[in-house]
Amino acid sequence: MLQNICLAQASARVVYVVNVSGTVDPGMAAFIKRALGVPTDDPDPHFVFEIDTFGGRVDSALQIVDTLLSAPEGKTIAFVKTKPSLQVH
Repeated sequence: MLQNICLAQASARVVYVVNVSGTVDPGMAAFIKRALGVPTDDPDPHFVFEIDTFGGRVDSALQIVDTLLSAPEGKTIAFVKTKPSLQVH
């Protein structure tokens, strides 16, 4: 049984890793939107968002989802580093 296999094609592509941590709030949503909008010399940029949060505001989380989904397909990867907690207030 093959497990944990990652296939990659060799290329000169640059991948931007964006570390995101803290409470999900409007500031985090704006940060992620700005990160995707930063001009680069790369005509085909790819982003990995490493997310480490225990949760926060639902409206801001939905803005983050919308921002990531608005990026061209295959250009972003979001990796949730820790399991978020579910808190209802």
